[in-house]
Amino acid sequence: MTQKTEKHTTRLKALKIAELQADKKAENIIVINVTDICNFTEYFVISTGLSTLQIKALSDHIQETLRKQGHRPFHIDGQGSSTWTVMDYDDVIVHIFSPEARSYFDLERLWGDGEIVDWESELNHAQS
Repeated sequence: MTQKTEKHTTRLKALKIAELQADKKAENIIVINVTDICNFTEYFVISTGLSTLQIKALSDHIQETLRKQGHRPFHIDGQGSSTWTVMDYDDVIVHIFSPEARSYFDLERLWGDGEIVDWESELNHAQS
C-alpha cells in the first residue's frame, strides 16, 4: 500500500468513525486532521454524549463496527466513566465527552492549528 493510499484510508476511517457517532446521535462531532502538528496520530474525532449511557453506546458502536472491519483499538480509557472515553486506533484517536468534560479539556482549542475536516460533506462525496 502506498503512503498516499494509507493516508486516504486513514482519513476515510476518521470520517466513518464520525458517521458511526452520528448514527448514535452524538452531538457536535468534529474531525481534526493533526498530521502536520502531531507525532503520535493523524486524526482526532471528538464528540459529545449527553449521558453516561450514550457515551457507552457510542464507544460500543464504534468498537463493534471497527472490529468487524478488522480494526482493534490499541487502548481504551475511561470506559465506565460518566464523563469521557478515549479510544486509540493509532492513526485515529476518538474522544467522547460529556458536555462538561468537553468544555474542560477543550481539545478543539488545544489542537486548533489542525485542519477541521468537513466530514459530512466529504463522506457524502465519497459515497456518491
